[in-house]
Amino acid sequence: MSLRRAFVLIALQILLVFIIGFRILGPLFLADAENPFVPTVPAFTFVILLAVIGAIGLVWYGSVKQPRRTWAELGWRFDQPAKQIAVGVVAGIACLAGEVVALLALGMSPSEIGAAIAEPSFAARLLFLLIGVQAAFIEESLFRGNLFDALRTKMSATAAIFVGAVIFALYHLNPNPIGLVVKVWFGVVFTLARLRGGSLVSPAIAHAMTWVVLGAM
Repeated sequence: MSLRRAFVLIALQILLVFIIGFRILGPLFLADAENPFVPTVPAFTFVILLAVIGAIGLVWYGSVKQPRRTWAELGWRFDQPAKQIAVGVVAGIACLAGEVVALLALGMSPSEIGAAIAEPSFAARLLFLLIGVQAAFIEESLFRGNLFDALRTKMSATAAIFVGAVIFALYHLNPNPIGLVVKVWFGVVFTLARLRGGSLVSPAIAHAMTWVVLGAM
């Protein structure tokens, strides 16, 4: 996977999620496009639609079929499931700890953080799980699969981890400085999980965990 192709696929993901998704399809599916995390049937449909388009177009076709790679070459290997799951859970905990530190820095008290985490309903948790699974599959393929491997051909592994994490943070289009730092932290942790677990399975587990627990916080 060339660095250019990796960037093109990430740009297409931005177009799909933030332009086609929230700007065009969002008003058609969501009662409140400004708050897309209300667990309604249209919201679930919206997430599934974006997931299918991204999974087929950007991951299967753009990352596997067209460049003529196998799923294992992309990074989806399941040869050490126990280790991969354990690494993913530890990485997920590290991400959650980073988010808690950021919220404390923003002035929230521990009780307020706990209340915010506990607030979403069961239906909202299901929506977060669905978002987390699709984000884990698509974004881990694009960032810790395509991008990281391409960066490693141009620079050292340490530099590739940091540069990839910064690009991952910027991808979320969040101008808040603390939010950017948290996403950089997530990017670093996800990449280390990929290296430690030897597969995209580990960062995918951590990625999904953060969505299920934190939602849109």
